[in-house]
Amino acid sequence: MLQRLQSLFLFIIIGISVADLFLPMASFGETKLTLFCLNVINTDNGVVLDAVKSFPLLILMIVIVIITVTTIFSYKNRVRQVKFCKLNILLNIVFMVVLFWYADTLEKLSGATAQYAMGAFLPLASVVLLFLTNRSIKKDEELVKSTDRLR
Repeated sequence: MLQRLQSLFLFIIIGISVADLFLPMASFGETKLTLFCLNVINTDNGVVLDAVKSFPLLILMIVIVIITVTTIFSYKNRVRQVKFCKLNILLNIVFMVVLFWYADTLEKLSGATAQYAMGAFLPLASVVLLFLTNRSIKKDEELVKSTDRLR
């Protein structure tokens, strides 16, 4: 059912994930490099750096969006929804680890320190919303089980 609270949380997570595709993750001051989920751009002249591709970030974010959409539309099977939420939490944590690894690699290559932008912290908000979603799904499951016992 799409009118449940967890569906609202999941729609917000989709919005966060899609926004994360286009928001800068980190910038490297003196070198004018900016790390996006799609690529690394030199903000001075807008040149996309071919040497450093961030395809794993892009693939992880697309998988996160697909799993979130699948979670929304598997509302008839709450156990599966809980499993998808746990998988999504894991993928968001992996995304953050890969993101910080990329930023560390670019710090070493450019010699500049990374200033993390809003896009780097949005997956953390997704993890919090996924925990809330998981809790809400479990409450629904307990409610259904309690009504089954009354019959």
